[in-house]
Amino acid sequence: THTGLILAGPGSGKTRVVVHRCAYLLRVLRVPARGIVILCFNQYAARTLRRRLHLLVGDDARGVLVQTYHGLAMRLTGTSFAELAAAGRGEKLPFDHLIPAAVRLLRGETETVGLAADEVRDRLLAGVRHILVDEYQDIDDWQYQLISALAGRTEADPESRLNLLAVGDDDQNIYSFRGANVEFIRRFEADYQARIHHLLENYRSSKAIVAVANRLIESNRDRMKADLPIRVNAARDRDAPGGRWEALDPLARGRVQVLTATDERTQIAAILGECRRLRSLDPELRWSGIAVLARTRSTLAAVRRACEHLGIPLTWSLGAAANLPALHRLREIDRFLEVLNGERDHLACASDLLAWVEADAAAAAGTAATATGGGAGVIEGLAAMAENPWHRLLSEFLRDWREATGDAPVPAGAVIEELYAHLEQSRREQALGRGLFLGTVHAAKGMEFAHVLVPDGDWPRPASAAAVEEERRVCYVAMTRAAETFCLLRRSDHPNPHLDGLAGDFLVVREGSRELLDDLPDLDVHYDPLGLQSLDIGHAGSVPETHPIHRRLAALRPGSRLTVAATPARLELHDGCGECVARFSRQGVEAWHERIDQVLEVRVLGLLRRRRRDEQPPFQNRCRAESWELPWVEIVSRRVPGARDERERPADSAAAVVPRDPKTGTRGSLPGNRN
Repeated sequence: THTGLILAGPGSGKTRVVVHRCAYLLRVLRVPARGIVILCFNQYAARTLRRRLHLLVGDDARGVLVQTYHGLAMRLTGTSFAELAAAGRGEKLPFDHLIPAAVRLLRGETETVGLAADEVRDRLLAGVRHILVDEYQDIDDWQYQLISALAGRTEADPESRLNLLAVGDDDQNIYSFRGANVEFIRRFEADYQARIHHLLENYRSSKAIVAVANRLIESNRDRMKADLPIRVNAARDRDAPGGRWEALDPLARGRVQVLTATDERTQIAAILGECRRLRSLDPELRWSGIAVLARTRSTLAAVRRACEHLGIPLTWSLGAAANLPALHRLREIDRFLEVLNGERDHLACASDLLAWVEADAAAAAGTAATATGGGAGVIEGLAAMAENPWHRLLSEFLRDWREATGDAPVPAGAVIEELYAHLEQSRREQALGRGLFLGTVHAAKGMEFAHVLVPDGDWPRPASAAAVEEERRVCYVAMTRAAETFCLLRRSDHPNPHLDGLAGDFLVVREGSRELLDDLPDLDVHYDPLGLQSLDIGHAGSVPETHPIHRRLAALRPGSRLTVAATPARLELHDGCGECVARFSRQGVEAWHERIDQVLEVRVLGLLRRRRRDEQPPFQNRCRAESWELPWVEIVSRRVPGARDERERPADSAAAVVPRDPKTGTRGSLPGNRN
């Protein structure tokens, strides 16, 4: 049995090591694919690893289990999200209970019919001999216990222990707020009598970025690589410190920049001015090659507002808000599941399913075009799929599935189970749009971009030394997401404490551009996805399917604009023709009625499908439609003076905004109930 820990710096090829180790096991040691389990931190990492493994070894990768911790726990416990959803428990699935249940099962603490306690683990892991773990520094206590139970750390019989290889970097541990503990990687050697290896060559960032990153993190004292700074890989050793930008950019010459600003508005002008400057210097640079990574989500709202006003395309994360709906209820995904359920006992291959999704996108584009008097063909439909986040989510899932299965036919029921697991995990990572990436540093973990900018204004100044070191690690992670240029903002009204002490030839401090300052809109806004508890989810279901409201809902799509109309006792969502498409619940009215003058926009994020059979008996008896849709919306609103900050309040308690009704021209007016 061999165990090892690879301590690897950022950009040093941690994923590459895992992929090539797996390829070595498959191709050289001839380990059966089903004997290898790879654990990843999130869905993005799992997708990346599956694709790279397939590119390296092709069909030999079929059977290797690449999963997140929750995905593996789901398999071990035999949990079926599809069955739970079909039983009407689809709003809140028992995601957080999966890993503890799997740990108890592996330890023999859960009674299993026909098996003795000490036989359960052997039966569950039959044939598995190797476990590869990525991003070990980010595991929490239950994930630590899961790996321990899988590997057989406490097993007395050495033959019962599995080969374990973990890859991680204690300098990138930034998730203590959700239970991750850097101590687990620090005691790996003692836990598993493991050999320690180091990967210190950075294949991603320029010399300038690497130099400043080393200067930043060396201020931390509690480190495993304190005497082992990262460096650029040998092939780039003779490159200029600023890489190709040393010649491209006569102003910064590829050095790390600190752009000074006086407040939020001048900071955003500087950020967007720098983005435009970079694109003017490199005509091939796309907006998607640039990221703005903030310490908290609240800082991003103003950046997003400015980008939308200036017409800059965006990718933005929904975050892990508790009020996000179950994704399988979304119109596009529900339609796909209907098809799969109709073929549950038949075989299906990923390419055929992907073709169906493309056709569905084209049909949806045609329906929307018809509703607006236009037309759409196949090409327009494919373009619509690229813009529709839910068709795109299905497309990405099926492409991964095609690589995992080699496009071999599999039972449709297996696809359904994998999709439900994928959707439940994607709720925590879902991003919308395509363009300049806006996200927190934590959301961008594992990603890389050509250019990264980090705003100021929300970096805390904790009291404890341990907390200070973690905040510095967050800044370090942000810095090392950048490949070509990196830019820190420094606001005089709220400076980032981690910029103190950064100096050297690879860094330049200058005043941020204010060229766009006069073009910026009011930035004091909130973006709030409206929780379903704020809407009357059965409103459209209370009228027959022949009622016009169902046609109005069918014409909506992600990105459609709505308005809020009000009377003293009621709030409704109206479409562009001023017709009602949804009604607020009593809770929603209480939360929003007094704030309607602050509403700027209401945007449709998706359409959720409800069915009479899924509802509770009291309402079931009142339903007059077998199925109906409900708009899931985001409200853009001005910040109410004195209101609590977005980080401190539930997402639904934000100030609401009600635009003018397009029919009446008045704000907050409500025609008589036409439903």
